[in-house]
Amino acid sequence: MLDRNDVSLTPDSLASDYPMTGEDIEAYYTAQPAGFTSPESYHIRHIFLAVPPNAAETEKAALLLAAQERMAKIAEDIAAGESFEDMAIQYSDDEFSKMKGGDIGWVEKDRISLPEVAQALENLETGNVSAVMSSGAGAHLVKLEAKTDAA
Repeated sequence: MLDRNDVSLTPDSLASDYPMTGEDIEAYYTAQPAGFTSPESYHIRHIFLAVPPNAAETEKAALLLAAQERMAKIAEDIAAGESFEDMAIQYSDDEFSKMKGGDIGWVEKDRISLPEVAQALENLETGNVSAVMSSGAGAHLVKLEAKTDAA
């Protein structure tokens, strides 16, 4: 059996097996720029009021309108001083983030699946809440907690 004392790894021993110059490193970096960058990202909170996915097509428009009206009332309450986090816990249908006060965490800009949400986040200042947005799934409200620029 091999004992760890039988193996000696030193920078010199590794360098002889993997000869690489500064020019090699620079060439790799230049050829792979996407591997050394990070995209614009957002730390967001979300309140979601769902339209039942199995609702009849004739009912969906009315259900979406009702969800938008409920969300508008939630947005008014937040603007009047209610906590976004408390409102998410109380009203959101997003089971993933609801009990975390709507906290979704950090999301890369290109991974946001709803164009309405992505557009709202681009124009939102840190700490602010979006206008009510709609998708085929329901009504949405997001709060931008923090933002990192692409680097």
